This record gives sequence, C-alpha cells and structure tokens, in this order.
Amino acid sequence: DYTGYFSNLGGRLSFTELMATVHGPFTAEIDGEERAFRNGEDALEALTERYEVTGIAGKELRIRLRRQGRPSAEQALQAAYAAVLGETAAAEAADAKGPRTGGNGGRP
Repeated sequence: DYTGYFSNLGGRLSFTELMATVHGPFTAEIDGEERAFRNGEDALEALTERYEVTGIAGKELRIRLRRQGRPSAEQALQAAYAAVLGETAAAEAADAKGPRTGGNGGRP
C-alpha cells in the first residue's frame, strides 16, 4: 500500500514521492481530465502545480489527482511551527493567540 509506505500510516501520500516509484506508463486523472505519461519523471516535469493524490487503481496504473491551492503565509507558518513543535503545540498556540484586543488584555 503506497499510502502506508510513504506516509508511515499518518498523513497524505506525497505526489512527488509516488512519482519517484512510477517507472512505466500510467494515466493521471487530474480534476476529471485524463493525461497519459511515460513515467513518473515525465509527469513531474509536466505537472508543476501542487497536487493531492486522491486514488490509485487498476492493473494499468491510474492515479487520481486534485490540484491544491498554494497555502497562505499563515498556513505555511502554522505548518512549519507544527513540524518543529508538534501538532498539539501549534493548535494551542493558535488558540492562545485569540482575537486581537487592542492591547488592553481583552478587558472592555
């Protein structure tokens, strides 16, 4: 199972890592449109946007992808913070931040 192998049973399957293992022809269904590729290397050269792997199927390899939007600066910082301190600490920091109060400590 590719998902368990690449994500260590904890998260999304990396499109780039999956393409490193695809050495033969396959079809990618990208947001409902099909494209054929000779191998994973060709796909990585042609597909320059970010993609989420949503499925892998068939004897003739078919990989279903969805375009991902680029993360906002805040999302990128949260992801970096989570990577360093762990998911729980990042969530606690975001909760502690709370709404801005104008510097009066939240008092009316």
